Amino acid sequence: MARSIVQIVALTLLVACGNSKVMTRQDYYTISVGTSTQELINRYGTPYSITNRKDGTQEYLYIERIPAAEVTAEQNNYILIVKNGQVISKKTTYELPPAYDEIDDEDPNDVPN
Repeated sequence: MARSIVQIVALTLLVACGNSKVMTRQDYYTISVGTSTQELINRYGTPYSITNRKDGTQEYLYIERIPAAEVTAEQNNYILIVKNGQVISKKTTYELPPAYDEIDDEDPNDVPN
């Protein structure tokens, strides 16, 4: 019985990992104004976040993390502005993680002797 439970849990985790959807830069460029939110969710899954803005629109954020070895080398943020269930605007930003030798360094500009 315990073995069956472990097998079911393992299978569930494999299926969950295999169905993850990620928006890529190429995907982002194919999204046009007027695309429905349902179509976005069907294609790319649930956004990382949905923010309600003061002007009555919503901001859908999708994130693409580009790995290098075991760390994130670059992060692309795809922001879709939605009103009445349709994309009305979009923008993208990207982030680079700090250099590892600067993460815990008190003074990253200090030159060792």
